[in-house]
Amino acid sequence: MTSFFVRYNLGGKTYETTSPSSDGLKVDVVFDGERLTASIDAAEDVTIDNFWVDIPYAYNANKRCFVNGYQSWTDSKEYAVDGHMDTFSRLAEWGVKSVFMRRTGLGRAGETFWREYPRKTGVFYGFSYGYVREGDKYDLFASLSEREGYTIVTFDVSAGIVRIEKDLEGETFGGRHKVLDAVVLSGSHDEVFDRWFDAMGSSAARSGARAATQLGTTTTAESRRRSSSATSKRLPRCRKRWTSSRSTTGTRRA
Repeated sequence: MTSFFVRYNLGGKTYETTSPSSDGLKVDVVFDGERLTASIDAAEDVTIDNFWVDIPYAYNANKRCFVNGYQSWTDSKEYAVDGHMDTFSRLAEWGVKSVFMRRTGLGRAGETFWREYPRKTGVFYGFSYGYVREGDKYDLFASLSEREGYTIVTFDVSAGIVRIEKDLEGETFGGRHKVLDAVVLSGSHDEVFDRWFDAMGSSAARSGARAATQLGTTTTAESRRRSSSATSKRLPRCRKRWTSSRSTTGTRRA
């Protein structure tokens, strides 16, 4: 059974809820086994801090998790379920988050400023889509829209969940808005990716996604670079995660 979590600000107060109806906010999450949607309905303007949906998932030692990296700083690759996600060393991460990198903007080529690396076994995250593979069987978790914000797919083996998170931090909504639209598809590699792009109404990107994920099953640096590049050119449009792309009031931007 799916569950969700939302943290939001209303009237100067911060609220957290896992309930469909809370102070000034209603959340409607619908999952029919293949299509996952989530909408929020706010009586007055609310500003979102965090929003995610957790889907129970049964991992085993034969499965591998593929994550789609962010720009050039997070690898696009498959991981064994008992592996560790490739990350910067703590020293390198400290350097990237330094005042110099912040002021020059050089650190904004990756997600380091706004995403903490999971430095533990069996936790992997990526953007827009990811899959779990066992032999030739794929379970694909993929966004149908990045217009509301990035979709972050996290595989947490020890918790037995796949987390579908929307990057809505600082976004302000009033009334009813769909904030998440995704699919969960099972089948062969070509079956799940064809169905994903059919659901988006796009067929031109199929070959690119196939190539990217097939390259992602290898571990060479060149394959990971090619995979990330091929994927990023063919995914739905994402907003740039720059400070300047957010209004100072956190108001939702088109």
